[in-house]
Amino acid sequence: MTVAWNAAMILLRWLPDFLGWLFQTSIMVSVLVGLVLLLKWALKDRLPVKWQYALWLIVLLRALLPWAPESSISMYNLFSVSEPSGRIDALIAQVAEQRHPGPDAAEPAAQEISPNGAAEVSGQASKMETTASPADSFQPSGGLTSKEGVYAGLFGLWLIGVIALSVYLFRINRRFAKSIVSGSHRTVNPEMEELLQSCQHKLSIRRKISLWITDQGSGPALHGLWSPKILLPSTIADQFSANEIKYIFLHELVHHKRKDIAVNWVMTALLILHWFNPVLWYAYRKMREDQELSCDAKAVSYIGQDEAKQYGHTIIKLLETLTAKPPRLLATANFSKNRMEIKRRITMISLFKKTSLKRTALGLILVAVIVSIALTNAKGKEGLSSPIVVPSGEYSIKDWLWYDDYTTSEKLGLVSKPDIKVEDKGYTFEIESVMADSSRVVITAKHFGPDGRFLQIPLEDGGIFIKNREGKVVATPAGSPGGTRPNVEEYIFLFKDTPPDQIVVQGKTDHIWADKKDDIKREKIEVNWNFEFTLDMTKAKRLGTSEALNANYTTPEGLQMEMKQFFRTPNGLRLDMDLDLNEELAKQAIPEWRQDVELWYHLETDDPNEKVKYFGSKIGSYRDQIRDVYDADSSVVHWSRTWPSSVVSPELKNVRFVLDEYSLPIKKEASVEIDLDQLAKKPVVFEDEGDKITLEKYGFETDPDTGKRILRLSGNGLYVNREHRDEWIALDVDGKTYSVQKRVGGNGTEDGGWMMDDWNLIIEDVPDDISKLTLKRTVVEKKFTDANWSVDLPSYTTLSWKNK
Repeated sequence: MTVAWNAAMILLRWLPDFLGWLFQTSIMVSVLVGLVLLLKWALKDRLPVKWQYALWLIVLLRALLPWAPESSISMYNLFSVSEPSGRIDALIAQVAEQRHPGPDAAEPAAQEISPNGAAEVSGQASKMETTASPADSFQPSGGLTSKEGVYAGLFGLWLIGVIALSVYLFRINRRFAKSIVSGSHRTVNPEMEELLQSCQHKLSIRRKISLWITDQGSGPALHGLWSPKILLPSTIADQFSANEIKYIFLHELVHHKRKDIAVNWVMTALLILHWFNPVLWYAYRKMREDQELSCDAKAVSYIGQDEAKQYGHTIIKLLETLTAKPPRLLATANFSKNRMEIKRRITMISLFKKTSLKRTALGLILVAVIVSIALTNAKGKEGLSSPIVVPSGEYSIKDWLWYDDYTTSEKLGLVSKPDIKVEDKGYTFEIESVMADSSRVVITAKHFGPDGRFLQIPLEDGGIFIKNREGKVVATPAGSPGGTRPNVEEYIFLFKDTPPDQIVVQGKTDHIWADKKDDIKREKIEVNWNFEFTLDMTKAKRLGTSEALNANYTTPEGLQMEMKQFFRTPNGLRLDMDLDLNEELAKQAIPEWRQDVELWYHLETDDPNEKVKYFGSKIGSYRDQIRDVYDADSSVVHWSRTWPSSVVSPELKNVRFVLDEYSLPIKKEASVEIDLDQLAKKPVVFEDEGDKITLEKYGFETDPDTGKRILRLSGNGLYVNREHRDEWIALDVDGKTYSVQKRVGGNGTEDGGWMMDDWNLIIEDVPDDISKLTLKRTVVEKKFTDANWSVDLPSYTTLSWKNK
């Protein structure tokens, strides 16, 4: 089975929850859109346009909320949409049954574990008596179930739509951006610049907004989320009066002040996610209409009722002057040529008057009511909040695990089910099963809070230990890859050496961590989850092998690698290795290199029955099998990798480890001199370690979050190190150092790099009169490709677990 197939199996575990959330959110937002449209129709001109636009912002907020509190006044109490995944499961189960009818499968009869078997359990748990219990037999999964196939089909159909729409939007936005670059230029008209600054002052906008004159027929428009610019067609700049251009500036600046471009980007993202929902497409069009009306009303409020008529004439003149019609899905704030919209805008402007206190109160009350009934969920049953979906029925491990370790181990008697369940203050911890072989122990557990919510990684500070009978810890601290199926989590322990004949599994903790109601922040809770039981490891040791290795290699640059030991068990293969740097390479690397070192490798076999080469990937994939453990007082990284039986069969006699390349962050300086006055005419290229960035624009602005004065350098290019660690500084002519932050956006390339079309460096506390500086990168993730090392891993004559 290939790595890609394994990744697909992992994805299948989460498809039911994801599709259920998607279905639920889409229906709930559609209901809210219907309510907004009904209110707009009923109230019409009695509700000010700014409050009509505010209703659409509530729709956006509803779609973005990952969780919402329950309320008896929620509008969703009237609709059965709070638990859609149950209905989806039922529908999919029905389809699967129609495709593959068959009798109901009965649970296999329980089999007792032999008293002298490897999985004998004894011990006690706090607040609970512990007894050995039989283990259920697991049936091997013969591939995708019918239900999984339907889920995969639905997800594939949804993904095709997402990709198609994303590509379309990317192309039209890219085309629009290129047209700006090729057919636009910064204005050199001081009177127009002064007029723009005057309008900014009127709206209390301190951020730098540039003015570009474009030869394109579309516009005017506000473009750019991070570096906003007003695009003004040259025909307007030549033919419109100063007053008319002032009205245009006010309109576009109101868009900026209200963050309309960000709102449009968010709404576009929601359209991509819910491309199948026509209600949201209609809502997007109506929201953009109300956005323009609300913007008109705000702009007119700055010039007064006396100039409203001239403002309206300007809109009509724009309609007559402009020729091109920009795509509506551009996430810009642009002028629409839709005549129905124009007519509505002119009518609103002609009737403009300051909003009365009574109408403002109506808007406030209405928005407050909508927030109360729409941003809350239906009242759940038995205190469970509606978005929490607790799976109905029992799931078999074979339906969820992406490898068949449990199937193999169960048949060999390596899986046990200790009767361990502890509870304190309503927080429960229950062990479902324990799988143990001579390489590792895997504990599958459930943990819930008082409200029935599944606790995600509650033992992030540790709390379970594997010890020998004398109390010495014999396995690494637990690592958890997350749930193997809904509401279940795995804790994986690797034996440091050959395990003892008996091990003690001890739970000892005085606190856990739990997500708060918002699912964002976590809180520390004092509870006692104490338990203890023993496992007999004699059979596990007999059914596996471990061999000490003496294979060493030092790369040409100085990465020292020493293979320590190799395990072969019924559940897979494991390789342990130590990594260190020689004196020369240690001088180049940063002190924290152990946190960032990465290996690329693959495995090969010459087995005539095995036609697949098993390729590994960067460290960080398969996080459940990787252990990077290092002592703060030691320079060595202890690297361990376990390949499950479905990735690499433990029955392969000849397996070869091949190192392809590696990378680690090093101290390496690369710099470029920048003359800000010449940057627009002569862009500067920064080229180093595969990165090639062209810097072509700059601007001074005030950071809205910190209030600090910043210099933004903007450009584009190939950025290989985007996913890796690098550090930057800037220096002025006097040698003063300034901190630098990156803000980048772009798309991946086939060779693993990133093509950045929005590459920004933010330099803080730079004086506005600075004209020259040096941009320097001091740390970069260097990839070393000249590794030349392969090792034949130990083979075998017979396998002790065969024919058992």
